[in-house]
Amino acid sequence: MTATIDDATNAVLGEATAKPGATAGSPMESSLTLFEDDTTEAGVWECTPGSWASSKVGINEVMYFIAGSGVITDADGTRHEFGPGFIHHYPKGWHGTWQVDETVRKFYVITKA
Repeated sequence: MTATIDDATNAVLGEATAKPGATAGSPMESSLTLFEDDTTEAGVWECTPGSWASSKVGINEVMYFIAGSGVITDADGTRHEFGPGFIHHYPKGWHGTWQVDETVRKFYVITKA
């Protein structure tokens, strides 16, 4: 599957569903997969405010934030405040928490290991 979008900020995503494992708020997430094969996935993801634990088991992920704000906290307590333009790599084995304060939208690339 491959797809092209002209405007990631306004791209129509799939139906929103409840974010599993939410620890605060009632975050709803939706996405649009642009490319996927056996080793790589790329797309656009959006989530409304809330918090949850997260981990990267068997995958690496690079994220480019298009909209929204919040904080991602690594397991060691390192905080990464994100907003439009923030880019970060989360390596295989990463663990931490997300706190979305303003609905976030990101472009992501996942490599499966």
